[in-house]
Amino acid sequence: MADRPRSSERPANPSSGGLGPSQGPAADGARPLSYDFRRPQRVGKEQGRLLESLHEQFARSLAGTLAGALRGVVDVDLAYTDQTLYGEFAQTLDRPCTAYSFGMEPPGNRAVLALATDLVMAVIDRSFGGRGLATGTKARPLTPIEATVANQLAQRILDDLETTWAATSPMQVKDPALESNPDLIQATGQGDPVLVVAFEVNAPHVTGLVHLCYPMRTVEPLIGRLTERHRQGGAAAPRQLESRARDMAKLKVPVVVQLATGTLALGDLARLKPGDVVKLDTPHEEPAVVFLGKQPKYLGRPGLDGRYRAVKIVRLVSPEEEELFR
Repeated sequence: MADRPRSSERPANPSSGGLGPSQGPAADGARPLSYDFRRPQRVGKEQGRLLESLHEQFARSLAGTLAGALRGVVDVDLAYTDQTLYGEFAQTLDRPCTAYSFGMEPPGNRAVLALATDLVMAVIDRSFGGRGLATGTKARPLTPIEATVANQLAQRILDDLETTWAATSPMQVKDPALESNPDLIQATGQGDPVLVVAFEVNAPHVTGLVHLCYPMRTVEPLIGRLTERHRQGGAAAPRQLESRARDMAKLKVPVVVQLATGTLALGDLARLKPGDVVKLDTPHEEPAVVFLGKQPKYLGRPGLDGRYRAVKIVRLVSPEEEELFR
């Protein structure tokens, strides 16, 4: 019978390539690095930084889309990126979930967009006249009417994603399909490597995560074009930013000043005729509400500037007050 190894003779460490502590580089004081052959890191550091920069741009677009859906201020931050296996990603989703499998052309493969249950229910609640309160909602399949609202939101988000990629590696989003069972999402095989990008959403009444899951076979061709475009156009980036800033400065935003509001019975409204006086509910000393687009942003005093009607800004409307002036 062979002798057992002594306590000072440790077997080789398979995670460090089969080298024991007295062999190879470790003998010279270098620390062996572990490597998981089941989860190879196929996105390098340079490519990872480019992807993070691109998805930070997408986060800003996503914030605008969700702000419109929730009718309030929404912050979206890039939470993390991770290289994992598709089966492990699917296990992290709610059951049932609100996820969309969609095609990306080119290269012609599929990816996944997953929305937090609380976030989806808050948007649905807001769409039906609520305040967007859905924290703690139990995960359940959406009704057909709720699915219609969720589909519209997902389509706007995917449009933002397509626009974000278009600047460096153009692609088109095709055939998004809603799925509530993670096991039935046919994006790639359970053991295939994927890149997961997560965004943290913070709104006044709800928080949650939005996930993008790219199978490596889907995203690698796009990453290649992204890297090549960056190397070719890196020097022109500052000039492009200055050009975009000038274009933004020329944009015009509609400004509406609401002097007063009131309610009137439908029968009284039908009987109105020239010369009638309608009593409003707003006292004359209250400031007017200044809307930028459809968002109440300032309080002001109406008046004249020479021959032109004008409004003098008194103060900014806080995000908490915006709901009062809608």
